[in-house]
Amino acid sequence: MLLFCSACFRSKPPVVTDAYEPEIFTEDSVDYYPIRDNKISVNLNNPQKASLFDYFERIELIPLETRNDVLIGPVEKIVYYQNRFYVLDERPQYSIHVFDETGNFIFKIAKRGRGPGEYILPYDFVINPFTGHIDLLDAFNGRVVSYDLQGNHVKTSERFTDSDLRVVHSLIAISENKYVFNSGTYQYRIIYFDMDEQIIFHHEYEENVAMYTVQNNNPFYEYRGQWYFYRVFDNYTYLVGTESLEKAYTWDFGRHSYDVRKVEFLESRSLMDRVEDAKRRFPYWMSFQGQNNRYVMAQIRLGDDHGNVMYDKSMHESKFVEEFDELVSFRPYAVTNKFVFNYCYHGALDDYVTEDMLDESNRKKVENLKDIRREQNPVIIKYNFK
Repeated sequence: MLLFCSACFRSKPPVVTDAYEPEIFTEDSVDYYPIRDNKISVNLNNPQKASLFDYFERIELIPLETRNDVLIGPVEKIVYYQNRFYVLDERPQYSIHVFDETGNFIFKIAKRGRGPGEYILPYDFVINPFTGHIDLLDAFNGRVVSYDLQGNHVKTSERFTDSDLRVVHSLIAISENKYVFNSGTYQYRIIYFDMDEQIIFHHEYEENVAMYTVQNNNPFYEYRGQWYFYRVFDNYTYLVGTESLEKAYTWDFGRHSYDVRKVEFLESRSLMDRVEDAKRRFPYWMSFQGQNNRYVMAQIRLGDDHGNVMYDKSMHESKFVEEFDELVSFRPYAVTNKFVFNYCYHGALDDYVTEDMLDESNRKKVENLKDIRREQNPVIIKYNFK
């Protein structure tokens, strides 16, 4: 999940052919393009060659500061907001580390416990645009614990889980006190909850519980102040409205398209069995989506392989790219108007960067990181758009 800054989109004007005249909208002096006919067509049988230089002008590395008191465990989530990176890690720390845009550590929220302002099991967090608070989802207690942007505790909600809604796995804020939850144990995946009234006022999107274990952990992304919901096996992407979901756009993969609701899923307790069964049954998975003013980006899983879809809204043109010419691995984590970012550990940098897109400063960062043998925090990799 990502909250986007409102800076101007810096992409170069598209070269438009006579065959397609794009529709352009302008808001606050920023141009953006809609998805034509709310449908994106992709030919998975025709992987295309593409270079990073077709889309990006340079790669920037941001090594997150490492100290004895600043060590990040397995990354659960990263949010970029107002020139800061907020990193939620898993056990054993269960904390949110906050870094500035150059990777310098600022503070962390590490308040695991049972007292006021503390939490037990943080599954997710969101920066609430209506309050400016960091809203942390404590799955164990079924509460939202809120902190200000300096890490000070503001409030803790009443418990919202019960015998039916046992566990909530992720959340977004749609108003100051209303949230949309995603749960893998409830009958419906989408739950609209009013914290003031302490009620579920809407729920939808039924899904086989067995399928949840091979789904994306965080099924939401944000674009232009609106939230979108997507699933690994669904060809629809939905707009999260204030009262219910609305179909936003469709992915059309031609003869490879399928209706997941008509596919029987393996009922097994083993996650590995379910994943292997999904590989056999489904020709592709949609493991990532993101969008900015010009592009919709997605990552497609084909068996054990991955590929990326780059849909240019200004040209109404999609490319399925198995690998970019310069990289072994391109795994977008989040998309903004200025850049795409991902993260990796310093020992894997060769797979994610190419020297041709690094300036002298960033080449030195790569060399320095390769020489380090001790444990380091992750490196943020920014692919800056042209």
